[in-house]
Amino acid sequence: AEAPVGAIILSHDIHKSTVEAVPAIIAALHARGIHFVTVSKLFEPQTLHAQTVYIRQTDPPSQ
Repeated sequence: AEAPVGAIILSHDIHKSTVEAVPAIIAALHARGIHFVTVSKLFEPQTLHAQTVYIRQTDPPSQ
């Protein structure tokens, strides 16, 4: 799987297998030099507001 710069990986804890997989996913990403930040930090200097949709696009949409 790919985790490009600025990626947000969303995992829900409703499945035991997801919860169990998270430590291995984090370790694998750390081994690739990926570091983790909060969503607020990722979007700085913009301030995020609840119940608002934010879109961050760095590449033009492919046609």
